[in-house]
Amino acid sequence: MRLLDAIELDSSTYFSADDFGYTLTHAGGTIQCLPSDEWLAVDGDFSATSTVQPTAWIHKADAPNLAVGDTVTIESVDYTIRDIQVDSQRTGDVLLVLSV
Repeated sequence: MRLLDAIELDSSTYFSADDFGYTLTHAGGTIQCLPSDEWLAVDGDFSATSTVQPTAWIHKADAPNLAVGDTVTIESVDYTIRDIQVDSQRTGDVLLVLSV
């Protein structure tokens, strides 16, 4: 079995608040997510710097309830959805690109 197949089969475990998931609150209610602050290298004209990019994985079934520009709250922090990206590996999940 491929790793991606195993992840898809167990995604309810990963998203569960009892395991790794966090509650994401939005105007339409709450869903479970896997938040992350990804480290990004930013190449400037004169030096390399870094920043973080907050993201959150959600189930694809929850995506129609959200739109770019919506405000969501995770762990008492408000974020704005900057982009919604469907996973190209067919895990059935969606990546929310967020900003504070």
